[in-house]
Amino acid sequence: MDQESLKRGVELTNRLGQEWFGDRLGITFLWWKGGKINKTTFLFLGFVFFVNLFLVLPLFTKDTTFSYSSSTVLMFFGNLIEGTGLVSKVYFFRILTFVSLSFAPVSFYLFVRKTALGHEPTAFLATLLYVVPTPFWGGGLPFARPILSGDGAHAFAFTFVPLLLMSVDVFIARGAPLWRTISSIGTAITAIISPFA
Repeated sequence: MDQESLKRGVELTNRLGQEWFGDRLGITFLWWKGGKINKTTFLFLGFVFFVNLFLVLPLFTKDTTFSYSSSTVLMFFGNLIEGTGLVSKVYFFRILTFVSLSFAPVSFYLFVRKTALGHEPTAFLATLLYVVPTPFWGGGLPFARPILSGDGAHAFAFTFVPLLLMSVDVFIARGAPLWRTISSIGTAITAIISPFA
């Protein structure tokens, strides 16, 4: 009886052409279903990266040293590098601002993509709301506002928190020693830079 109903289902599927249509439809919208990182991921990531870079480019000419004064570790490294004569403290914190503002959307996109089970449009739209000025954020740039208001250390640490959460998730799921080490070191560095993060 079970085999007969199964056979009827298969025949009905073949008769209506759903097998062929379903396969074609599945292949067409494979990028939506997610899975491994593919060309669509790089296309969306590149678009978000360059839109964000275009929006925050004027901030790279500003002196943001005051914004990192809440982190004694970053100030220590800024003074140390300035003392060696390699780069002035102003340029060191400009580099940190550049890394923070340009890498944060990439980190956020990858985190949302993993959380949303690889759905590219979900990650893309969430990251655009994170990058582009919207009425929700008062018209300003959401991630640049903390840096301009003096929370640069927290913003720098939060840049890497999504990637850190992904490594912790992989460690919890698999228990691999490599991910335990990465999670431990990443958590320690993030806590040293910004205990709040």
